[in-house]
Amino acid sequence: MAAKTDIESDSNVEEHTIEAADGLVRSTMVDQASDLEHGWREGYQNIVDSGATEGRLEYTHEYTLITDNGEGVELTEDRGVDLLTNMGETSKDSDDHSTVGEFGIGKGQINAKGQALWVSGNQALLFDIKNFGLTVKQTELANVSSVVDEFDSEWADLIEEHFGDTNRYDGLAVLVKHYEEEVPDKDSYKWDKYEERLKDRFQYLETVRDTKLYIGDERISDNDIEEAVDGNKKDHLEVFSGNNIGDVHIAVKHNSADSLKVYSGGIYVKDESNRGIAGAIVTEKNLSLNFARNEIKSGCPIWNIIDHRLDEIRAKVFSKIKDDRLNKSAREFISSEIFDSGKVDEFGDMEIFKTTDEDMVSLNEIVEQDEIGIAKATNPAADALTEAYGEIVLAESDVATEKLVEARDEDDSFSDEGDLPEIPSDYDAADRAVDTGLHIDHKDVPEHELTPSQMNRLGVARLMINLSDSNFNVEYGESDAAAAWTDGRNFIKITDSASEGGKWEEWVPSLWLTMMHEVAHKWGDKESASHGRLFNRRFRSQIEDNENVLVNVMRTIAEDGLKEAAQQGHNA
Repeated sequence: MAAKTDIESDSNVEEHTIEAADGLVRSTMVDQASDLEHGWREGYQNIVDSGATEGRLEYTHEYTLITDNGEGVELTEDRGVDLLTNMGETSKDSDDHSTVGEFGIGKGQINAKGQALWVSGNQALLFDIKNFGLTVKQTELANVSSVVDEFDSEWADLIEEHFGDTNRYDGLAVLVKHYEEEVPDKDSYKWDKYEERLKDRFQYLETVRDTKLYIGDERISDNDIEEAVDGNKKDHLEVFSGNNIGDVHIAVKHNSADSLKVYSGGIYVKDESNRGIAGAIVTEKNLSLNFARNEIKSGCPIWNIIDHRLDEIRAKVFSKIKDDRLNKSAREFISSEIFDSGKVDEFGDMEIFKTTDEDMVSLNEIVEQDEIGIAKATNPAADALTEAYGEIVLAESDVATEKLVEARDEDDSFSDEGDLPEIPSDYDAADRAVDTGLHIDHKDVPEHELTPSQMNRLGVARLMINLSDSNFNVEYGESDAAAAWTDGRNFIKITDSASEGGKWEEWVPSLWLTMMHEVAHKWGDKESASHGRLFNRRFRSQIEDNENVLVNVMRTIAEDGLKEAAQQGHNA
């Protein structure tokens, strides 16, 4: 005998319908809206969905008024009343890309913030969850102020002020008399924040929709997406279309400090961070979003197409940027393009790999080496190898280096994968320094052990620092590898090698260059000299800004004598 497939035919089975208790409905209305801004946002989204060509928000501390010129809601029919009174009831379809909302509960975020009057045609609905609970009162618009006046004259006066001269409203209007505890204080900064975030949320709406939005008399929905970037040749602007995705407007630029803002159907959804680009994406069709509309669902078909296009755009944008200006996210992306997609011809010459001395090198430079060093940026041996022999020592914690090592170590036949080159093996920087005779040692020399000549040179160095308005304590030391070193914050240590030459006319310029060199270090220390491109720019700047220091020191020595000039430095 075949098994039963119709459960209703089984007399032993009872059926029940899941119902929501009043407390749950009330909680859903009140708790989903954390502040008044969310109610405003939902009001605007309803305007967009209504087919209105214009919508407006007006507000004071006492009330909010949201109006539109859309089709309105037929409140003389049960269906129309249900749309505004039943949580979860909606006329919107999740597959309808002309509408924003789809769950039918956004209206609760408006009603939770005060005594709410909804008006459409010649009908009015009254919500007051504090006094009416979940009961909704309906009356004709012509009678509404007199009905309300029987139990709340202030609410009645507000209704009379805005609707007293009309018996009919074409479109939909919502007037909310705020509950005092649901809104910020009258002079609170939060009002400006609410308005600012609302403008950001809807600023590009007219890029893909025909609805104009206003706050008071200010139009807030007509910003040009080109304003999201600087408009120079390094930026990228485009509109592209694909199967079933509609138009997608993209404006991006290279930037790691900011994020890429995503607007679904013209309305802000979220920031995309850590891509190395900033700007905006505005879609014509709606993305698949979570319940809170602040995340894109995994598997969203439209976003998958956009995401793939973004990778192509990032490659194009990054290729226009000078190598030493590429941010961390950009370098991580390019290294992935090289090692995951084999794009050596496109990116092999881009200097994306950071060395321990803050220099940058390319993959093509790396593969030309028999061996490379990989070490921590604070490894003194790495810096000594770079300065003494020009060795390439990559910073082991850098994102591009990590990708290189991962790709090489995962597959021993790495060089056999298409056109990907063979990566050299690496060595231990400390062992290599010992093998080549570089012994890294620093030590302090107390002043009472210094010779008169060393004391004079120390005094002149201190005078130079004083005249350059730098806040370093200058002291004497000895080192096998460095003429001087610094912690980048408090001290500079000089050695005999810092001031080469017998006559003061020879060693003073040498000492000045050494001091400018050390001042140029930014948060460095004796463990990491960090002599890369960023450092070189700072060093050149120090020289240009402090040429007068050298001139003044040499003039002082010439006029007052070396010993007197040195004493001025010790006394500074």
